[in-house]
Amino acid sequence: MASFPDFVDVNGAWDEICARLYEHFERTFKCVPRRTINGKPLVFDGRVIDSNLEEGFWHVVTAGKGENRLYDPDRARRICWIADILDGKIAGVSRWVTVEGDGTRKLYYWLEQNQYVIIFAEKPKVVVLVTAFCVNQPWTERDLGKRRASGEAF
Repeated sequence: MASFPDFVDVNGAWDEICARLYEHFERTFKCVPRRTINGKPLVFDGRVIDSNLEEGFWHVVTAGKGENRLYDPDRARRICWIADILDGKIAGVSRWVTVEGDGTRKLYYWLEQNQYVIIFAEKPKVVVLVTAFCVNQPWTERDLGKRRASGEAF
């Protein structure tokens, strides 16, 4: 196993911070060849709405819903963990799949010891990034524990 990655530096001017964070996003989600999960290409929400960057990027560096999304430095500094988690370079990651009421297959990667989770939606031909965030509320930790208990490890 590789050593645990450092956090991304989230200090300085916003343009510099954003550029550092986006470099990690590109290395993880825009790399060639594209990463795969379960033999399917890993994709993200590529819509560009309120800035010149894709929605998928904002879902791993901000918190909130819709127009109320705000920069979350704790979430953002961990963006560098995503690739190592997906590549199996970090020990202690719980992985499971659940099927939602609407039939959507959700894939969870939970680094419980460091309270960080990445969630994907598995579609017929692709796996789509949903979000990644710090698990910093007891109710969120309980919810993930229940989902893991009712899900199927992969």
